[in-house]
Amino acid sequence: MPRTCRSLAAIQPILLLILLPVLKLTLGLESRGSEFVKGKICIGTNGRMSVPSNREHHYRNLRDRYTNCTYVDGNLELTWLQDEHLDLSFLQYIREVTGHVLISHVDVKKIVLPRLQIIRGRTLFKLTIQEREFALMVMLSKMQSLELPALRDILAGSVGMFNNYNLCYVKTIRWDEIITDPAANFTYVYNFSHPERECPTCDSSCQEGCWGPGC
Repeated sequence: MPRTCRSLAAIQPILLLILLPVLKLTLGLESRGSEFVKGKICIGTNGRMSVPSNREHHYRNLRDRYTNCTYVDGNLELTWLQDEHLDLSFLQYIREVTGHVLISHVDVKKIVLPRLQIIRGRTLFKLTIQEREFALMVMLSKMQSLELPALRDILAGSVGMFNNYNLCYVKTIRWDEIITDPAANFTYVYNFSHPERECPTCDSSCQEGCWGPGC
């Protein structure tokens, strides 16, 4: 056997020993987070606030639609989720919504979209009593907090919070730094006769407001 071939044959086991741990780590990371790394496009909905005939089936449809979803093509509509114990952790990987986000008649205590960075507002939500169109609308819900800590841009449309019974913290957010449409704004309305919930204050370290306890 030529000397070069013998040299290559001698170092191959050494190369394998060096590369094997790296390959194992790479494959392990890919298998554990493949959906998030690669991204998954899911189709949004356009049901507005229509009442589902079967609430349990409605929840399962949402869960199946958005599990491991990173990119919502259309609208993200979370409506008529009135069991406060429902698990909405399937929303955790959503990073972008091309349409609007609608949350209505939701009684889950806390909604968290930890990775949502951008709402494009290509289709907007409009109330019949309002001329404005909304990229983010939260209304008639009993949740205590809506946490969108990664949200940086709403490209078109306004933000509306209308008649939510217990919602805290949203008035501390600097929405003018998130809303990029010069014609859009943030609107907060509470028209119930009983007083609003007395909300906890943000932690003193939260200079830019807070989405929930702490920052």
